[in-house]
Amino acid sequence: MEEVHRFPVDDAIVLFGHIENKGAKTVTFDPAAITIGIGDRQYPSAFVDCASAVSPGQTIRFGVIGQGDVDGGRAHLAIRNTFRVLLPKYSAPASSPAPAQPPKRLSESTPVRGRGKGIK
Repeated sequence: MEEVHRFPVDDAIVLFGHIENKGAKTVTFDPAAITIGIGDRQYPSAFVDCASAVSPGQTIRFGVIGQGDVDGGRAHLAIRNTFRVLLPKYSAPASSPAPAQPPKRLSESTPVRGRGKGIK
């Protein structure tokens, strides 16, 4: 989290920060389902500005607005809280597998040439 802004009259919190993917696979999620975590409680997001996928080694920026509680009442969130942005679990629809390609015959394969040590 890089910035937190509070608007008490509107019972709103605005959070800005970044999401970093340190893994080896792309992380895909539904930005509209992001929630704001404080302690063991979760609060809904009213608006999210964020990409829906983070490639391995990539960092993306986000903006999240939280307004009110889960039941629509006031949340009275304090700016001194420790906020977490919680990404929802998301499963991409299964794609049809690519048709199997017959193996290349030896005569169709690409020759490999090198110069000894440190071939690149």
